[in-house]
Amino acid sequence: MRFYTTLQFTQFMNHISFPGSVIEELQYVSIPTIQRELGGSDGTFVQISLERVDLLDADAIFVALDPGADKNFQIYANSPLWQTLKAVKNQRVYIVDSGYWIFGNILSANAILDDAVRYLLKENHS
Repeated sequence: MRFYTTLQFTQFMNHISFPGSVIEELQYVSIPTIQRELGGSDGTFVQISLERVDLLDADAIFVALDPGADKNFQIYANSPLWQTLKAVKNQRVYIVDSGYWIFGNILSANAILDDAVRYLLKENHS
């Protein structure tokens, strides 16, 4: 997910987006079917309102916060709808740097993989 400073919706990046494709390369993470079907005008993302946050239900959620987007994220995080998500209930929501999660090159891909290992693989081997 990506939170902006000015938009009232959050952006869900699907499996064909840059970060989604990098994570999927791990072949360790399974993306829920409904999320595979989500796509906006360019096919890589869709705006998700708080009322449809159920579409983001997954075992883990990576949240990319743009600088200054904390307030917008807190609107979601404080919502009873957000609290129903599996990842939230299991404390598996991870805040990551939007600077390398959104637009990519090989260095960004490596940084995303580092986050995935740090948050997903190591917690399962602790």
